[in-house]
Amino acid sequence: MRKIICLLFVLLACEGPKGPVGPVGPEGPAGEVKEKIVVVAIKMYTSGNPNWATLYYDDTEVDENTVVIYAGYMNPNGVWTNVEAVNSYYCCNINASGKYGYDGRSGLAALIYDSDGDLLGYELKILYIP
Repeated sequence: MRKIICLLFVLLACEGPKGPVGPVGPEGPAGEVKEKIVVVAIKMYTSGNPNWATLYYDDTEVDENTVVIYAGYMNPNGVWTNVEAVNSYYCCNINASGKYGYDGRSGLAALIYDSDGDLLGYELKILYIP
C-alpha cells in the first residue's frame, strides 16, 4: 500500500518533461518579402568588382541586415531559374560607390558572383527582406 501511495505521489507531483524556453523573436511585424528585377548590363561589373554583378536595391528600407532569399535569372524559356544553374551565386551586400558602383551612384547593393558574364543581358530577380 505504501508503494502505491508513493507511486501516486510521484506521478501527481511530476509535470512531465519540459524543454528549455526558446528564443524570443524580434518585436514588431514580420518582414515583407520584396522583389527587384533588372536587366544585367556591362556597367554592373565594376572596376572594383569585375567578377561580380552589382545590383542596387533602390529601397530606403534596406540596411546591412537585409537578407536575400532568392537570386534568379529569366532563362530563354521564360522560366525564373536560380543563378546557381550558371555557376553564379549571391554573396553579400556592400555599400557600393566609386569604383565599386556605377553611374556615379552610391548605396546598398547586392553582389552576384558571375565571373564568366553568363548573366549579362538577362533579367535578374532578387527576393529580399529589408
